[in-house]
Amino acid sequence: MNKLLSAAFTVYADGDKEIVVKQLNEIVDLPAGIYDVRIDLESEVWHKGIRVVGGQIRKIDLSKPLESDIPDKTVSPEEKVVVVGAGYAQLTVVPKEGAAPYDTGVWCHVYVVGAYGKPAEKYIDFSDNNPSKQFVLPPGRYLATISVGKGSGQVEFDVKVGETTEKVVVVGVGYAKLTAIPEEGAAPYDTGAWWYVYPVGADGKPAEKYIEASSYNPSDIFTLPPGRYQAVLTIGKCSAKTEFEVKVAETTEKSVVIGVGFAKLTAVPEEGAEAYGTASWYVYPVGTDGIPAEQHIGVSYYNPSGIFTLPPGRYQAVLTIGKGSAKTEFEVHVAETTEKSVVVDTNSEEKE
Repeated sequence: MNKLLSAAFTVYADGDKEIVVKQLNEIVDLPAGIYDVRIDLESEVWHKGIRVVGGQIRKIDLSKPLESDIPDKTVSPEEKVVVVGAGYAQLTVVPKEGAAPYDTGVWCHVYVVGAYGKPAEKYIDFSDNNPSKQFVLPPGRYLATISVGKGSGQVEFDVKVGETTEKVVVVGVGYAKLTAIPEEGAAPYDTGAWWYVYPVGADGKPAEKYIEASSYNPSDIFTLPPGRYQAVLTIGKCSAKTEFEVKVAETTEKSVVIGVGFAKLTAVPEEGAEAYGTASWYVYPVGTDGIPAEQHIGVSYYNPSGIFTLPPGRYQAVLTIGKGSAKTEFEVHVAETTEKSVVVDTNSEEKE
């Protein structure tokens, strides 16, 4: 008569941290994670990298279950995964009834629903960037919360042992592609642009707090619930606004004209020389009367060659290095770069 295998096994976490010692055929409750298991036979048998998932039972099949069949040398049979007492939930997220699933950007979190209909505070499983996901779960009731961009939805469902529950969840969002350009028909800027998107209420007023933002990107796509929005665009010292509509499963494209130019100012000890190692700049708008404003519009510290992004117009730059200072005036034109080398003696008074 064959005798069933009898031996102790030890579970390790983080490589060498002993968690528990048990006898074969006993069940160990473990947090989700990855573990190593040592089985204490005449020759040790190791099973490494065993993944434990919440709500599942992992079984290790030694492939040689009878004591008489255990070989003298160490063996590491291939692990076999058995999901015991579980069911399946196939969740698919669509923009509207009858539509194909989204192709990206879907986040789902699954929560156990308690006896009183209240979801647990911590999710039991999740999926990121996957519009159609199958979850393996113990039998019971669950709540799934879904996010697509700034749109969201949720659904409750039951899981039964050995069965698959299929749910299609509608989360209606659309897209807004916003592009900053210097003038109609021009290519987008290749410099940093800041976007802030605000919902517009029924009264036509934008909300006080933005719903979405983007930085350093002159052309960006925003995923939003259907409705009306206002986008505020900032590049350097310039800003512009535009309003647009978002419709479910559609892309609204808007090119926003914002006219800025660039001034590259370089501090040098003499014409044709290399730039200084440090400098401070203050840039003032010059009015129609030829007088610079009292308040500077741009400033740069410790930078002997600074680039300023400015609205078109005339400006005065004040440069200081050590005890020396100098002034220069220049024009800024849309989508163009004005370059100025400013000579300053670090030991002398102001030059113009």
